[in-house]
Amino acid sequence: MKLRLFLVISALVAIVYAVADPFLSGSPSTLPIWSVIVAVGAFIPAIIAFIAQKDSLKTFASDYLSLRKTDWRKAAIVLGATAILSPLLRLVIVGVFGNLLHVSFFGEFSRQFHVNYLGVISWYGSGVADTLMACAGDMVYLFVIGSIVGIFSCLFEEIAWRGFLIKYIKGSDLTMSVISGVVWTLWTLAMTYVVTTWSNALMLLIFNVVLSYWLVRIMRATGSVWTCAMIRGMFSLGAMSFCVVQESHVGSYMVSIIIALILTAVLWGVIRPRAWYGE
Repeated sequence: MKLRLFLVISALVAIVYAVADPFLSGSPSTLPIWSVIVAVGAFIPAIIAFIAQKDSLKTFASDYLSLRKTDWRKAAIVLGATAILSPLLRLVIVGVFGNLLHVSFFGEFSRQFHVNYLGVISWYGSGVADTLMACAGDMVYLFVIGSIVGIFSCLFEEIAWRGFLIKYIKGSDLTMSVISGVVWTLWTLAMTYVVTTWSNALMLLIFNVVLSYWLVRIMRATGSVWTCAMIRGMFSLGAMSFCVVQESHVGSYMVSIIIALILTAVLWGVIRPRAWYGE
């Protein structure tokens, strides 16, 4: 009943956003208003979950935001591995498929690039040493800034997608991943990408389902939506590598999908689900 209520309310809110999007996002006069409405939308999934769960705010916060349930060792391993391996994997994948095999939509590894970390650290790179330095910088950047961005931009969504839904969906990790990935995708499309192409929408769906599997495993292993939000922040910033020139959104999604699959395989033992929610 709680899951059904959550899905119904989410669908109604998403429809309102989808209908309003063409009218408010297409005009310079209303675009600032629409930007604020979309920003507010990042908080709405958690609010809907709170309404559907019908518990006190204290109980709700304890279920999803309590740090006492977090397995800090696993969380640290997952966050560190994601920050370290993501930049390396992105360079290798794009270098092999883009530069060596000339599959254009993967983009290419650039030997001349401009690194700019928040306007504080900036330099132009052109050699192997510069590339390695930029890759190391990306690792630190993802771990610190990516985690912060994830907490501020994704935490309230993760309370719903990998918190509430996992608690009330009965089934395997794959079932949870598909359902949460589909709901997450439809919500995202309603929020900001209603006018996107079918190919981009399809790649977004595939990426969200694959990443959802990774996040569901992380949530069940660490017991923390905080970790999931930080991982999402890392993936968002990781797609904007200073050394990689992307040719298309499809290629960018494909690279991120491969990275998520590799990380899932490499850390399979670490993200083994533990007993949670009375299982």
